[in-house]
Order: sequence, then structure tokens, then C-alpha cells
Amino acid sequence: MLRRADDITHLRAVGVDGDIGRVRDLYFDDDRWVVRYLVVGTGGWLGPDVLLSPVMVSGVDWARHRLRFALTRDEVARGPSINLVRPVSRRDETRYYAYFGFAPYWTDTGIWPQAAAPGIFADEAAATRARAAASLAPPRAPADAEAEAHLHSARAVTGYDIAAADGRIGHFHGFLVDEDSWAIRYLEVTTGHWIGRTAVAVAREALGHVDWPERVVTVGLTRHEIETGPRVDRLEREQERRESPLH
Repeated sequence: MLRRADDITHLRAVGVDGDIGRVRDLYFDDDRWVVRYLVVGTGGWLGPDVLLSPVMVSGVDWARHRLRFALTRDEVARGPSINLVRPVSRRDETRYYAYFGFAPYWTDTGIWPQAAAPGIFADEAAATRARAAASLAPPRAPADAEAEAHLHSARAVTGYDIAAADGRIGHFHGFLVDEDSWAIRYLEVTTGHWIGRTAVAVAREALGHVDWPERVVTVGLTRHEIETGPRVDRLEREQERRESPLH
């Protein structure tokens, strides 16, 4: 099931014993293009923003705009502090996964390690998680962990230029994310002038090189192929029709 990144960043993050805060951003990795963390603004009760992994998500109530986490507020508060002003390093992430007792996502060839797939965390009781964390050998950070950063903010890349095979066309506007795996399936690209602007979906597989300093995303399609690609609103309507109990 596909969800727009903008829809996810308007959800309330709720733990098993109360409100945590509001999701305000998504961090994705630049290797497999999967959402690895949700940035949650805590409104001051916990201090700065916190990172919560999709592994901890126990469910989504889209009608009430709530994203439920299999965590207590205390577990969130005791988690490792990560400074989001600077790039998140592998060392930061290694401490994060060691605290929660799950293997880091980069230790497996799949999208997620089997022991850290979305939904599994929610099936574990707190005591079981604590025993698992105590018995798990702390994951080792790469030697260059401080310099190695692979995460990017979805909000920060909004507005990047889109370069087709035959010239630039439009701007990056967002993602369409698979709700089950949290993998990015489509890039949302806006084309045309601001009055007649159209949002089209470009498959992740068509993505080429990303020039992060120059803020340019290269796509292996022509401008015509992008312009005539599936519209985001059409994909949403088709999904709503499939989800309807009448179909």
C-alpha cells in the first residue's frame, strides 16, 4: 500500500502509554532508498527531536492520523541522544540499534534484517526485548563510522532539480512509500509552470545519480516519458478504489 511522505509527516506518534509527539520528517538511506527513521518532534517534554525506526511501528490509524509505536514514553526518553543538526553517522546508528537490541539494517542484503523487520518489534514484549538486548553482542561500527553518513532528510531534498536524459524538467516534491516495507517506490516530481503544475510518479528504479551538493536528481527517462508517466493523484484514486469495501 502506497502512502505519500507528506501524509506520514502529518501523523501523531503515540506510544503504548501516551503521546510522544508529531512526525515532522523522514530520514531515508541513499543506498536502498528505504525510510529508516521518522523524526518526531516531542513538543518539549523530551527536549529535542527524536528518531524512531519503522521497526517499532505497531500500526497506523489513518482516520485519526496516528502512528502507533510499540514503545513506552520512558523507553523513548532513555534512548540514545542523536544530534540531528549534523549528519547522522553509522556510529550514532550503531548505538541506537544496540540500545533497542536489534541488528542494524546495513548488516543484511535485504531491505531489513529478518530480526529487525517492521512489525516484529511490536510483537515482542518489553521483557523479551530487554533480554534480547542484554544477550545481543553490540553491533560493531565501521572504522570510518564518524565520516560515513548515508541518511538524508526528505524535507531537505524537496525542491531538488530533476534532470532527465534530454534535459532538466521539474523538481522533486516527495515520495510514495510502501506502508509495509517502508521502501520508497516512487519519486513525486512536479512538472510545468506553477499554475498548471502536475505531479507525476517516477519509479525508484529509474533513478540515476544524485548530486547532493548541487541538488540535482538524475533520472534515466526522457522528459516526454516523465511528463506522460502516471499522475500521483491517479495512483491515489486507484488505490482508494482497491481499498474500498465495494470492490
